[in-house]
Amino acid sequence: MAKTSHTYQSILRDLKAKKFAPVYVLYGEEAYFIDKVAHYIEHHVLSEGERGFNQSVF
Repeated sequence: MAKTSHTYQSILRDLKAKKFAPVYVLYGEEAYFIDKVAHYIEHHVLSEGERGFNQSVF
């Protein structure tokens, strides 16, 4: 399986265009960008009812 790396800008651009991946694994040295992507998904992608079932943050 090929390893794919994306930037903060490319992930946010895809999310805003409603191009969602089945799973997001966010890691790296900049916790700020990880928090920004997680916050965007939580507040713009999932509805209140979907969060409890479809979102896991570890």
